[in-house]
Amino acid sequence: MHLRSITALIAMLTVVLAACGGDDADPGETASPSGAATTTAAAALDDCPDDPVGDATRLTVTATDDFRFEPDPLEVAAGEVLIDFDNPSLAQHSFVIEGTDIGVLAEPSADCAELVTLEAGTYTVFCDVVGHREAGMETTLTVS
Repeated sequence: MHLRSITALIAMLTVVLAACGGDDADPGETASPSGAATTTAAAALDDCPDDPVGDATRLTVTATDDFRFEPDPLEVAAGEVLIDFDNPSLAQHSFVIEGTDIGVLAEPSADCAELVTLEAGTYTVFCDVVGHREAGMETTLTVS
């Protein structure tokens, strides 16, 4: 292997390992670049409540291994919304709506649901696990 290939591989592994956090952190905590544990905004809410029931509109979102949300962009009707957040990835991911206290945290290979009320508008949605937003895990949510 060439020196550049080895260096690139080491850099990639460093990013992946940093994003995964350590076993000693509590759920909802991730390692910051300095190594200190930081709680994500989504973790401040229920980590993964039971599936809520009701007549809510369902918004199904999937976290991908390449740090994206699918579908992209997101659209949903205003009112009661069941955010069904699926995380088939091997890394922890969150779904946070910027400017609100709405967030869902999903452990690796898990899914969560959160019943929320959304007003009409355009919102930025992102994953607040350290490094994920910077890697491109951000999209737009249009609520009409």
